[in-house]
Amino acid sequence: MRWRLLPFIFVYITINSTIAVAQDRDSLYIRSLPYKMWAKTSILSKFIEIHDGENSFTPNYPFMAGAGVGLHKIRYVNLSFAISLFPLKNESGLRSYITDIQIHSYGKKSLFDAYYQSYKGFFVEKELKNGQEEYSLYPDLALRQAGIEYTHIYNHRRFSARAAFEQSELQIRSAGSFLLGGGIYWHRVKPDTNMSAGYPKSEFDNIQVGINMGYAYSWVINERLLLSSIATIGLSIGNEIQALRQGKVRIYPTAMVKASFVYSPKEDWSLAVSGVFNNKTIYTSTNQRLFVYSPTIQLTLTKHFDFDPWVYIKKKHKQKAYKK
Repeated sequence: MRWRLLPFIFVYITINSTIAVAQDRDSLYIRSLPYKMWAKTSILSKFIEIHDGENSFTPNYPFMAGAGVGLHKIRYVNLSFAISLFPLKNESGLRSYITDIQIHSYGKKSLFDAYYQSYKGFFVEKELKNGQEEYSLYPDLALRQAGIEYTHIYNHRRFSARAAFEQSELQIRSAGSFLLGGGIYWHRVKPDTNMSAGYPKSEFDNIQVGINMGYAYSWVINERLLLSSIATIGLSIGNEIQALRQGKVRIYPTAMVKASFVYSPKEDWSLAVSGVFNNKTIYTSTNQRLFVYSPTIQLTLTKHFDFDPWVYIKKKHKQKAYKK
């Protein structure tokens, strides 16, 4: 099967101020790691599925390999990237075109998520009575979506999202927190000419604004094992662009789940399996309801170092200045 992926690079840069007073963290529940930086390597898979209640449209999506570094300073910096490793192959013969950029930032008091995803080329797989698989191809079906979400962590003194999803802190005791947030979402769908008559003939846009609430919890099984989850549900208001111009507004349900399992054989080493699962709902201009499912699954190995690159750079700079 021939397969092609548009050049993809996932760049994740977050800068969060970490100047805080002692009351921001309960040391009986959360502890900072005594290291200056860390390095990560990961294998991940991410894709989009579109469900219309009858069919599930799936692209040929890749597995990816990534790497990253993080620094503990007055400013918290995390830089990482990922590139295509190999595609998920099947017998459909479909070629998918994918650009997928996601940012997931885990602060002390908040979560910030942003994404831009562009997928073109989907197929529907059905199993026949004789056990064989039948593929219906929709090479021109395209979905582009972007969104920004902010979520506040109320019990940030005892619950650490960084320990669960970045492994940049340690959760000493089990704790949870109520969550409240909101987001803005944009979707653009271009149907394929092979799709049923219930779909519009041209592309359409859908815009939504919403709020969400939920709960986060980290279970400290023992000093080496940590199991965490975050779940939110919400409601958004919006509609297809033409409908909005006519003053027509719909209410859409949203749901998001994040989960992680962290194994730390030593304080400076950790292995984590994590996932982010987003569910959105949109309506076409012909009143066809579509469910958009966006999962990301990742295996990450993290190593911490007691090395500060800023100190090294300043030392080199002073040596050069002294020689002059």
